[in-house]
Amino acid sequence: MRKPCFVYIFARDCDGYAGGPVKIGISSDPDARLRAVQTGCPHRIIKLCHVYAHDREVAKNIEALIHLELSDKRASGEWFNATPLEAVEALLICFREALEAIGFSKQQFYEFASAGTGLAEVMERYLSAKAAAAADMGRPQ
Repeated sequence: MRKPCFVYIFARDCDGYAGGPVKIGISSDPDARLRAVQTGCPHRIIKLCHVYAHDREVAKNIEALIHLELSDKRASGEWFNATPLEAVEALLICFREALEAIGFSKQQFYEFASAGTGLAEVMERYLSAKAAAAADMGRPQ
């Protein structure tokens, strides 16, 4: 049975506004993870957003794509010297690239988004298609 998981983006609370650095990670309970991260951090941390994934493996893949998108801003581990806007943009870039890779037009994207289908479902389709393409070429992904 699949256990749901989430990709989250945490940011520093700067007097009511989100600021950098940001942390991008995965957890089955982002609120509990926020409390755990807060315990070891001298600054107040807030949850900027979280995205549902069907299971931990899908969440790891989404997280890895976002980490790759922000790799030039990596501070340490899952922390990035990026603004909250840059982190959310990285998430959206990964979403858009996944949609394009599975052949969605701009109109289909809007229809898809308005139907309430989640990022995780798109990413699953994208990663499955990518793995199948790699297998067809006879090389590991």
